[in-house]
Amino acid sequence: MQAFYSCTFSETMNLKILFVALLLLLVGNKGLACDVCGCSMTQLFWGLQSGNQNFVGLWWQQQGYRNLANGEQSMTREQFQVFELRGRYSLHRRVQLLGILPYAINQRQSGTLQGIGDAFAMASYAPIDQSDSLLRVFKHRLSLGLGLKMPTGEFEQPASDAIVYPGFQVGTGSWDLLFNLSYTLRWRDMGLNADASWRKNGYSSADYHFGNRLNAAVNVFRSFPMGRTDVMPSVGVLYDHAHRDVERGYFRTDTGGEALFANLGCELYWNRYHVGFNVNLPISEQWNNALVEAQPRLTARMNVFF
Repeated sequence: MQAFYSCTFSETMNLKILFVALLLLLVGNKGLACDVCGCSMTQLFWGLQSGNQNFVGLWWQQQGYRNLANGEQSMTREQFQVFELRGRYSLHRRVQLLGILPYAINQRQSGTLQGIGDAFAMASYAPIDQSDSLLRVFKHRLSLGLGLKMPTGEFEQPASDAIVYPGFQVGTGSWDLLFNLSYTLRWRDMGLNADASWRKNGYSSADYHFGNRLNAAVNVFRSFPMGRTDVMPSVGVLYDHAHRDVERGYFRTDTGGEALFANLGCELYWNRYHVGFNVNLPISEQWNNALVEAQPRLTARMNVFF
């Protein structure tokens, strides 16, 4: 997600940033999982941060599910984590390039699968940007994004007789189009952000199509300046919707669904550094014909602005 936060940093300088690779020492294995998580879980939210500054950062997302396909007595627990290298570069005050390179770790009782996931690239344009205006009481920022998801992660064709889609994979095997709309209204130290991302999924080489996906969120926030530090808590709701999967021209049973989450978050800005976290608590949900139950979602991030 791309949003706007009008904190002012005293430094603007060129940085050479070196990231140390994470060594993830886990044993790989495959199992069954739901289609609404795993390789399709990455969300395009960018946090409540400055609309114009360049940054590079490390993000972490975690989602947990209970798979009830075989009944309560034999339910399985599944956990999906993604570590992401994210970056943003401004070509112009209103034009930005954004990118995500993920590393996924999928876990369940039977084992773990991990590897490089599907990379994202997006360009955004802000037709309205009053974020730096000193003359306006109400400040607006609207940005529109268009991007592409690339099949850089490994994908294997699922078994045709699976009750729940075996999405225990790190990639979808398809080229997907991405659309994003983000709007922020700010008044003094308070503000509102609305964000929506739509992913139009393509077909894999095995003629499998993950259902198109919509993520939308509305959050209110307030900034508390403390010297050179800004603390910004936020609260809101998140809506997640996935269409049913299609395999060789036919809808796949027990796929798709939707859920509504309460969102609690906090951002901390200090000089050119930013850390933030979010907790998403399920309010209502209907995944895979009620065969999958979502657990609270967690997100944490650390960015360096330059």
